[in-house]
Amino acid sequence: MEPRMDRQNRAPHEIGLGQQQSKVQVTSAELVRQFGNLRHTMGDTTVFVTNHGRTTHALVSAAQYEKLIANTQSGAGPDDNALLPTLREFMDWVPHGMVSLDTEMGVVMANRVAHAIFDKRDGELVGRNLYDAVPALKGSLAQTYIKRAAAGKEVCVADLPSIFRPESWVRLEVYPLARSTTLMFRDITEDMQNHRLADAKRAIVDAITLHGGIGYMRLNVRGQIERVDASMCDMLRLPEDRLLQIGIADLVPVANRVAFRERLEKVLRGNGPQRVQTVLLSNDGTPLTVTAAMTDLPGIYGNEGAVVIVTRS
Repeated sequence: MEPRMDRQNRAPHEIGLGQQQSKVQVTSAELVRQFGNLRHTMGDTTVFVTNHGRTTHALVSAAQYEKLIANTQSGAGPDDNALLPTLREFMDWVPHGMVSLDTEMGVVMANRVAHAIFDKRDGELVGRNLYDAVPALKGSLAQTYIKRAAAGKEVCVADLPSIFRPESWVRLEVYPLARSTTLMFRDITEDMQNHRLADAKRAIVDAITLHGGIGYMRLNVRGQIERVDASMCDMLRLPEDRLLQIGIADLVPVANRVAFRERLEKVLRGNGPQRVQTVLLSNDGTPLTVTAAMTDLPGIYGNEGAVVIVTRS
């Protein structure tokens, strides 16, 4: 029978100290018993000492310690060079244009989107002065904001007309750092158009309200009133709070209700706008003969209801 080797006499590799490993754990008791072997076998391996399962100390060689101190004093991490390609890869994944500048406005890094916006081949910007590489920026509002941010060390965000494409807008963001300045820019033409459309729609609603003879209602997907203007309230002789969440079909006399509801359902299902001659009942029971124009209200996630414009017939 082979003699039994107790834990005290186990070799380093038997307690998880293989030389191919870069991280090993030993208990404090094992450290005391195997310290002599550890000194000769650890090499570049970091030994983590545990006490009751919790890591309390890390044992490194003198060479590793000196390297760590040197990197700390120089302000550079041991993986700084390895991180640079990762940063460039990250910039290329960002869907916005990104340019990193040094203190002399030289281009240190620029992603593919930036090259595309400036109509340059990939890598053509790097190593050149930004304004020499892109002469159109000289004297532009973008240059003014970049200079101001770099001089004042303040983040700057500005929406500017594009100098590269007519009728386009660009959002420029400038982030000044200690030894560099980072530019981010993206096309916001669609956003600007949406804002303008929203302003135009708001102006139309205001004009309808001012007219006095046109009623406006916004319905949800169940055909209930979510918004109603003053003109519509005057026609029906009801205050706004009495009309909200009321089904518009309930304002139609029973004899006309089925036909009206069928036309409304077509609109809510997205089958196109409808124009219908119908009757609405006012608060005092007086029937109002009206012309209603109904169209669906599209949203980001589908139909969000309908808009109804009403005039007296």
